[in-house]
Amino acid sequence: MEKYNLIKLSTDENAFVTSAEKDYGEIYVNANSFVNLLWHFIGNNVHPHAWMFMMFMSQVKKSMTLALLSFIRRHDVQGHLMLRHALESAVFACYSLNNPDSEEFGKINEKGSVDLSDKGKENAYKWIEDNYERYSKIIEIKKKRINKLYAHSNIMTSHSNFKVTEQQVINSYFDFLEVHITKAWIWNVANISWCLLDLFLKIIRKHGGIELIENVERQVKLLGQENDRLKAE
Repeated sequence: MEKYNLIKLSTDENAFVTSAEKDYGEIYVNANSFVNLLWHFIGNNVHPHAWMFMMFMSQVKKSMTLALLSFIRRHDVQGHLMLRHALESAVFACYSLNNPDSEEFGKINEKGSVDLSDKGKENAYKWIEDNYERYSKIIEIKKKRINKLYAHSNIMTSHSNFKVTEQQVINSYFDFLEVHITKAWIWNVANISWCLLDLFLKIIRKHGGIELIENVERQVKLLGQENDRLKAE
């Protein structure tokens, strides 16, 4: 049975991250470039009405970064859960730029804490389905694939870090490495980032109030073409 040592686990994870480009090559470079663009595609000037968008956008950026790190550090369930969180946050961000009423998502009660509401969630998914059907379908498909295997505990995901041999029982903190599968998950981080960036640009161009960096559409296009090439490869 593998012994628990938090400092060693953290050191091992750092080694996985620093060797990611060597281990996963162009697929990692494409995903890392997309996540980097998610962090920096918005300029310095943002209108106050876009504060809800920026709030949910912060969750998108954090979740996509954690997803990429999780797959590199060999934690597939965590990576998929963070992708799901990013997809949900993206829908809420887009909807809030169209309707920046924070009370749809929650209200401050008399005790000073927030009572969460499902109204904003329901309206957000309906709005994006009605106005951006193509992106709505992509997000739905991505979420369904995650929900099917990774949203809840099951025997399939348990096999990724548990093994019995004649000599020992292996209970590993890290998922057993299968490079081609990890590459597929990393590629998917880039693919989802591409979809979300494309959606964000369309909605920002329509509603305004948010400054974009120069040539951002070209950057997204070039990274997307590379993502398509890597898929075909």
